[in-house]
Amino acid sequence: MSKIRIRYHYGSVVMDEHGVLENHKAICGATVEVLSKYGPPIRLPYLGVRNFERESLLPVQFVKIKGIITYFPESNSLFTKGIDLRLDHYCVGIFDCNGIFLALDDDRPMSYPLSK
Repeated sequence: MSKIRIRYHYGSVVMDEHGVLENHKAICGATVEVLSKYGPPIRLPYLGVRNFERESLLPVQFVKIKGIITYFPESNSLFTKGIDLRLDHYCVGIFDCNGIFLALDDDRPMSYPLSK
């Protein structure tokens, strides 16, 4: 089960698809910040990760997730080295009616620089 660490206010929160881990407490809950095209960023529930398949015939809606600072790919992820992401980058997410999945390409988050 993979985990992510997100930036929230002045600290960070570690979560997986089941919610925030026990030793972390946050008002945000298991949500991620999604950039909106026509207004301020909104917070939507985090549902986990999904591999992005370029040959898929199913239509998907991509979103920009802001604030993910580390991705832990393995099940005992707090004891292994994670993949650090830059704060001035966004990650690609896949919108679902229940929330947001983090899109992976070759088991790594898809990350791009934020435009100013």
